[in-house]
Amino acid sequence: MKYFTPDLMLRYGSQDDDIADAANEEWEHRQEVYLGRLKELGSKLPRSLRSLLKHFYLHDAKVSTLALDKRSTFFLILQLDGSGNGGLQLTYRLTAPLKIHRHPEIDEGATPLEWLYDEVELLNEEPPTFQHNILLNDGSELEVRFRGLIVKRFQKMLSPNTKQRPQDSTLELELLAS
Repeated sequence: MKYFTPDLMLRYGSQDDDIADAANEEWEHRQEVYLGRLKELGSKLPRSLRSLLKHFYLHDAKVSTLALDKRSTFFLILQLDGSGNGGLQLTYRLTAPLKIHRHPEIDEGATPLEWLYDEVELLNEEPPTFQHNILLNDGSELEVRFRGLIVKRFQKMLSPNTKQRPQDSTLELELLAS
């Protein structure tokens, strides 16, 4: 992460008001700079990525599935935050192996796994290669280098909870089917 770093997140959540306030100002400045960078990249980004950034707020989305196939395709399935918001399947055509950077200092020790922040960057113009860094609440940072992205929207999504009572699961399945 270049803009929304784990260090900045720690300071932002500080119990010391002076540190937290300074981090908040820095966060707002970095957000302006990052949004300027995205605007600068504009049409260089794949249409699917531009649409994802424009139409979906992924903060606090629950990560339902992470999968990698033999042909260098990475799948990420998310349940969007909020009741009835459905979900997304992000399918990346990788140009390099998926990397995971660990930031134990920001591990929230929470379940389920959730999306915190992400950043996108253009690595090469020819052939077009992009990088999507995704910071998760367990302190993992996914570094996804890719050439293509497919975004599929699900209007309804069920992520079964193993701690649910059977009647609750049945109700959710009925709602999904309606």
